[in-house]
Amino acid sequence: MNKSLLKRIFATLLFNLLFVLLLSGQNKFTVSGFVSDRATGERLAGATVFNSESKSGTACNNYGFFSLKVPDGRVTLLVRFVGYETQVQQLQLKNDTVLDFRLSTNNQLGEVKVQANSNENFIRSTALGVNRLTGNEVEKIPTVLGEPDILKAIKLLPGVSFASEGTSGFSVRGGSPDQTLIMLDGVPVYNVNHLLGFLSLFNNDAINDSKLYKGSLPARFGGRLSSVLDISMKEGNLEKQAGTFSLSPIAGRYTMEGPIVKNKASYMVSARRSWIDVLFMEAQKQVGNSEQFLTYGFWDINAKANWIINRNNRLFLSFYTGRDAYQMREGEKDDSNYVKFSYNWQNLTGVLRWNHVFSPDLFANFSVYNSRYKQTYLIKYNVQGNNHYKGFNNLNDVSLKGDFDWFNSEHQSFQFGYQLSYKKFSPEIISIKDDSTSIELNKDIFTENLLSEVYFEGNIQLTDRLKSNVGFRTGMMSTSGKNYFSFRPRLSLRYLFSDKLSGKLAYSRMTQYLHQLQNTTLGIPTELWVASTKRVIPGTSDLFSAGAFYQPSPAYDFSAEIYLSNLHHAIQYKPSTMAFKNRGESWEDYVTTGKGKSYGLELMAKKKTGRLTGLLSYTLSKSTRQFADINFGESFPFAYDRRHQVHVVGDLFLGEKQKKGIAIRKSLSANFNFASGNYITLAEREYQGIPLPYMDGSRYDANWLSQLSLIERINNYRMPAFHNLHLSYQLKRKKADKTVIWNFSVYNVYDRLNPWYYYKKGNRLRQISLFPIIPSVSYTYKW
Repeated sequence: MNKSLLKRIFATLLFNLLFVLLLSGQNKFTVSGFVSDRATGERLAGATVFNSESKSGTACNNYGFFSLKVPDGRVTLLVRFVGYETQVQQLQLKNDTVLDFRLSTNNQLGEVKVQANSNENFIRSTALGVNRLTGNEVEKIPTVLGEPDILKAIKLLPGVSFASEGTSGFSVRGGSPDQTLIMLDGVPVYNVNHLLGFLSLFNNDAINDSKLYKGSLPARFGGRLSSVLDISMKEGNLEKQAGTFSLSPIAGRYTMEGPIVKNKASYMVSARRSWIDVLFMEAQKQVGNSEQFLTYGFWDINAKANWIINRNNRLFLSFYTGRDAYQMREGEKDDSNYVKFSYNWQNLTGVLRWNHVFSPDLFANFSVYNSRYKQTYLIKYNVQGNNHYKGFNNLNDVSLKGDFDWFNSEHQSFQFGYQLSYKKFSPEIISIKDDSTSIELNKDIFTENLLSEVYFEGNIQLTDRLKSNVGFRTGMMSTSGKNYFSFRPRLSLRYLFSDKLSGKLAYSRMTQYLHQLQNTTLGIPTELWVASTKRVIPGTSDLFSAGAFYQPSPAYDFSAEIYLSNLHHAIQYKPSTMAFKNRGESWEDYVTTGKGKSYGLELMAKKKTGRLTGLLSYTLSKSTRQFADINFGESFPFAYDRRHQVHVVGDLFLGEKQKKGIAIRKSLSANFNFASGNYITLAEREYQGIPLPYMDGSRYDANWLSQLSLIERINNYRMPAFHNLHLSYQLKRKKADKTVIWNFSVYNVYDRLNPWYYYKKGNRLRQISLFPIIPSVSYTYKW
């Protein structure tokens, strides 16, 4: 669509909306305040406040703040949130009123009287393709080796595809993993993997809430092409000291939270460490082979503090860091043929946020953050490290943001803001050293870019049945004397057929100024973040979505969505690109630019109350890529293309009984997964390439580093269908404020050996499977 035409269309829409704004009624008062958890003081983002008389309502923003215009006189407000008892408040309004609500969790279990959320978000809002998951929901889903993982839970949602079993990387509606903006407390995280992708970096004990946006993408989010995953950490208990201690077969977790000053300031600190490295070392000691050594470990720390200065001001300080270390060694330390390979990566994020309430109608959040990612790989040829090949990939992101929520009237609200960012990319800094030579490549070659953006979006009730969200995000990225300007309109419409049924349409234009390149020639996936340059322009996408949403009762949600995504200026490594490059060579010399297309149908049914809760989802989709320098310029299936996907998730409450003052609760969870086999590329012929530097004459076999393949067609083979079943039995014992949880799980119950990858041995194709049937047990103690 012509850019100038788009600008005219949206300018006209905004003019009309502002005209409606000026004509809005003035004979109404404002009820505003915060909604929070009664027991902990934690703000409840997404809670709804509904006026039963006018049949209108609003949802709390990410900080639990709401503002609702209501007529003068008698008003009945219903305050709802999933898993909490509905609070009813009757008011006789004569002026603006500030009112805070504190909701109690619903402790009645089983068949019953559990109040579900209202249909304000599901039926009445303009949002489509939005899914929410809490830390408690993630904890119930069976996982491999008992470690709850929010990214594994995300993959159970319609429209989300995975490349292979065990990995945390995922594709949303045909986009590559780097085209999903993943944020932790509003800060982008540039590598979300532990254990080479088998586990994500998100410690579930520190997570409060998450939302995946994959249909209508709000204008307040930018910088990616397919979706947004917004994850928030717990704020810390304002009422009392609390903690969690958890043990799983692969890691231990410890979390503490509590008030610094009761009802005024609080903290939360959560740490996790794997002991796989300890098990590796102990096993190798038992074997007694000192010539070979392999170890792997990870750790991470989440921390957060907040201070309620007064009713209108609150400060938050959040921090995350984590590190993975992989190491492989061959040869004795005093052996001249000693070789050591290590691969490490680390994330570091920090953000300071200030919430300020300017008036009952205007809320603002100001943020300054820093996000860093560093990746290092090293090959050493003696113990002293005099001979080595070392590479660095670094990214540093510093940003300043301002976000405003203006609740203008009962039927109109607006969000607007700005973002200023400085990013520095230092890709492929290489150090080569031996007894006579010391070379550093690309040390002074780095990319800096400055990004300045503003956004605006408005939620407008046009008629009793028709509601719109119209907005845009615009700005400029400057790099090396080159400026890239972009205008990204967003539009979504909701038509209410009845109180139980609505239809929605959405369009989003997205721009991405950075790219991720993946290379597996080291035998493990190395990820390289690079910026758009004079030679590599930003990627763009156009996402069209439509859906029908039906809620026959508060217990059930049904939805059907279709989508079409067109991707432009995507980049990818050319075939046979090596991880190691020569002097003067840049990643820009090895990439090619192309396009992509994805479309599909998503169906979902969800049961939210009763003894049995869960969801059923089905996705029918197709995703392709096309590059001039790959596959002879012909279109080929995307690596994440899975034509059919079915997920069934269920949680069955088995009962609760009291025994000697202890409440004993039992539940059974299960999830079944089916997906068409994913595409892989198998070489028609293989041959030996040029040995890497310093590998000649070594008894260390470097063939795995320099093996080259002749590939005539990309993704020329589809694996067999993927399917498995996981079960989990949870026993919860609660006495006063102390809770013990035992979780017994069986991963891959019927021992389905799904293919992980294939390789050729001679003329035969051999399958490698990752996970057979795996029983495990985890222990959690909360106080």
